[in-house]
Amino acid sequence: MGYDKDVDTGGYVEYIGAWDLNDDYIPYGSFGFTHKISANTQWDIGSEVALDNPGQDFEIFFGLIQRD
Repeated sequence: MGYDKDVDTGGYVEYIGAWDLNDDYIPYGSFGFTHKISANTQWDIGSEVALDNPGQDFEIFFGLIQRD
């Protein structure tokens, strides 16, 4: 689910399911914000929270997305 605050800024909430190397399924909740710098470049910052014990408790990430 995403939400656009304005033309360049938005946010999202999502469910992520992942398998680790032991083939265990780990559910995560993720949320974050995005900001478009240009038509082909976007910054993002967010967090993932494990919804079950085997997962990593809390993670913060940020990135720069460049489209050709």
